[in-house]
Amino acid sequence: MFPDRLAVWDGETRITFSELGRRVDALAGALRRLGLNKGDRVAILDGNSHRYLESYYAAAQTGIVLLPLNARLAPAELVYILNDAGARALLVSGAFFGAFEAARASLRTLEIVVAHGEGNRPTSAFEYEKLLADAEPLTQPVPVEPDDICQIYYTSGTTGEPKGVCLTYRNMTASMLDAAVGLGLTFRDTWMHAAPLFHLVDAWAVWALPLLGAPQVTMHFEPERLLALIERTRSTAVALPPTLINMVVNHPKVGSYDVRTLRLIMFGGSPAPLLMCSNPSRRLIQTFQTALNSKPSTMLFSPHIPPPPRSKPASK
Repeated sequence: MFPDRLAVWDGETRITFSELGRRVDALAGALRRLGLNKGDRVAILDGNSHRYLESYYAAAQTGIVLLPLNARLAPAELVYILNDAGARALLVSGAFFGAFEAARASLRTLEIVVAHGEGNRPTSAFEYEKLLADAEPLTQPVPVEPDDICQIYYTSGTTGEPKGVCLTYRNMTASMLDAAVGLGLTFRDTWMHAAPLFHLVDAWAVWALPLLGAPQVTMHFEPERLLALIERTRSTAVALPPTLINMVVNHPKVGSYDVRTLRLIMFGGSPAPLLMCSNPSRRLIQTFQTALNSKPSTMLFSPHIPPPPRSKPASK
């Protein structure tokens, strides 16, 4: 629908929607060629990147269940989740090669590893970009039902062992539509993925932004880096927990960057910092949701800026 528009901005890499479509088709074809089929569990252990977005889309295109892994987990925690989910494959980047190797001997169901990045690549791993280059693209999505499982997210395990929460295609479709409408997003927006893509605070945006033909920016969070990227990419919206918001608004160089394009900050979990609440140029949206729900259940808009207007019904 939007072939020449910017779809993803990841560091110095910029990908249009047509390029993104070709890469997703290639990854989907590669996963099928490796013997992965509808319903198989494929995990990903990576920082925010264009590969993360491609994995979300390719998994959906093949009917594969994506298992986003918390990048902060210890090897023993990775072992538990990968075994419990029955993951057959893992996509892993260089920053996590060490954690994977420490867990590898205890993984009972893992058969396939796809790796990207610098460092000692795991033995017998397929290289991500070569896999895409050699793939026969899968251009037709594998049929799925609305109540088929789309993704599995694991709880933190604070009250026992981590538990897998299964989200369906119906969940994710409702999530992207509800959030896009509720937040008043349009093709003019640019979403900044500063929160980790393994977390549901940002997962709905993975689906909503392409629907609108709007770009997504991926980054690893650091306060000044976020400010610089908002200025550079002219991002308009971001989701951050209040702890990270505090780190940004109290950074000594917060006034050195032009972040006037940022119109929406989505947060939840605890109250917003008072300094941010006193700034009328940002619309704060506090969200409430049950643990690992696919979308915000309730949105509270800051009083400074009204929520987006509703369309009036057409006159008869």
